[in-house]
Amino acid sequence: MSDTIHKGGCACGQVRFEARGEPYRVGVCHCLTCRKAHGAPFNFYAVYPPEAVTVTGEVITFTSSENVRRHACAKCGAQIHSTYGRDDEFYLYPGSFDEVGLFAPTYELWTIRREPGCPNFRASSGAMRRAGPNGVARNPIEAGLLEKPSAAYVAPKRQAAHRIFHHRAPGSHRRRRARLT
Repeated sequence: MSDTIHKGGCACGQVRFEARGEPYRVGVCHCLTCRKAHGAPFNFYAVYPPEAVTVTGEVITFTSSENVRRHACAKCGAQIHSTYGRDDEFYLYPGSFDEVGLFAPTYELWTIRREPGCPNFRASSGAMRRAGPNGVARNPIEAGLLEKPSAAYVAPKRQAAHRIFHHRAPGSHRRRRARLT
């Protein structure tokens, strides 16, 4: 295990955690249970050995299925970690870490339920581990997981927003906004 320590916590700061070393694996799950539990189109997680993680603060537990326990801050409700019926795995959510861009997924589950418009995180293991120290990809675009958005994709949205909020005579913005939508 490396000497690296990654810290994180909940939205209100009442629950904090430390993860020592690198995760076993990092994944994305598109199953309906994960989607509903997180209120998001997918669940992004990093799997650590339990002895590498320390959690402090009061958490509440939600049993989302027979073997799955999801743990959240008792005060703000932010999900912190989960267990999936195995004593050797502890799932932390990369969005709860203090540092952004620590992990890139190495696999996906339930892709049949992937929301249209969500990126395809699958790629060869070589592409996923190209960038970053200890072989862990820091930036999904640099690692070759996602394509960089083109200027043509971004520009129309900026132009439309500029036209909507451009200074005009009182009342004329209503007519202009109606034409753009």
